[in-house]
Order: sequence, then C-alpha cells, then structure tokens
Amino acid sequence: HEAIRAALEDALALMGALPDRTADDEQGVATLRIHLAFYLYVADELDAAREVVRAGIAALEPGPPTPGRAGLRARLGWTYWRAGPLAEAPPILRQAIEEARACGAQDVERMALHDLGVATGMLGDQRQSLALVEQSMELARTANDRGLMSRCYINVSAIRYGNGETTEGIMPLCIEGLDRARR
Repeated sequence: HEAIRAALEDALALMGALPDRTADDEQGVATLRIHLAFYLYVADELDAAREVVRAGIAALEPGPPTPGRAGLRARLGWTYWRAGPLAEAPPILRQAIEEARACGAQDVERMALHDLGVATGMLGDQRQSLALVEQSMELARTANDRGLMSRCYINVSAIRYGNGETTEGIMPLCIEGLDRARR
C-alpha cells in the first residue's frame, strides 16, 4: 500500500507542476485523487482522504458534468458509508449518480448505485437497498464489470436474506457467483 500511495502522490505532484493542463489532464488528476483517497482511507487517514477528494471536486467546479468529478463524488460518498456519519452518504452518492448519468460515466453510475444501496440498507430501508443493488448488478452484468459483480453476489444475496428471502431463493445467485469466480 505504501508504494502505491507514494506513486500516486508523486504522480499528483508531477501533474500539479504541469503547465497548461488540458481537460483530459484534469480528468486524469481526478482519477489519481480517487485512487489516492482509497489508499489514504485504508491507512486510516480518513480526513486526508476526504480532503484529497474535496480538493479534486473543487478543482473541477464550476463546469459541466465530468466522469472525474462524478467519480470523486462517488469516492467521497463511499467514505461516508464506510466511516460515517452514515446519513451523509446518500445525498453525496445521489449527486455522483446524477453527474455520472449526465456525462455518460456508466462505470461510476453503477458503482455509486451499489454504494447507495448498501448505505440505504444500513440506514434501515432494506427494500430500497435491494432495488438499488439489484439495479447496479444488472448494469454490472451488462457491462461485464467483474469487480462490481463480485460485490453484487455478496451484497444482493445478503440483502435478500435480510429481507426474508429463503436460502433456496438465494442459492442460485450464490452458485452463479461461485461459478463465475472459478472461471
């Protein structure tokens, strides 16, 4: 983790020194910030992770919706459902979804939908939670998003179980997940 974090920090510093950055450069910087925030979070540096993301959002405002800013908002929302306060996550994630849809960032949309579903369930609305994670799963299936599908097999099954579905109804999804993991 430390080596990856250092490489991301170095890349951000190099990009910060780049004169006349283009719009594509700004999107690349946003992606670096998204990844660095993850590593900061893992290192238990929550405030630093959120600051990296917020600085990235501020750098891209004002302006039209962009995949980078949508991704930054999604990462920020992710930190709130993971570390709290939980109630702050849904509005941020909804904003990320809206921006992702506006700019066609389908990868961000489906991941933020999933995170919104998890956060919604943690806040007590299991039915809405299930609808959101199932929607993200269908989008992930269509896009062949293997990483998100792995999360979906676990979370959709768990939320269905929490909603009272029997294990007989959940087993086909679990088996599908195991079969996919074996491939």
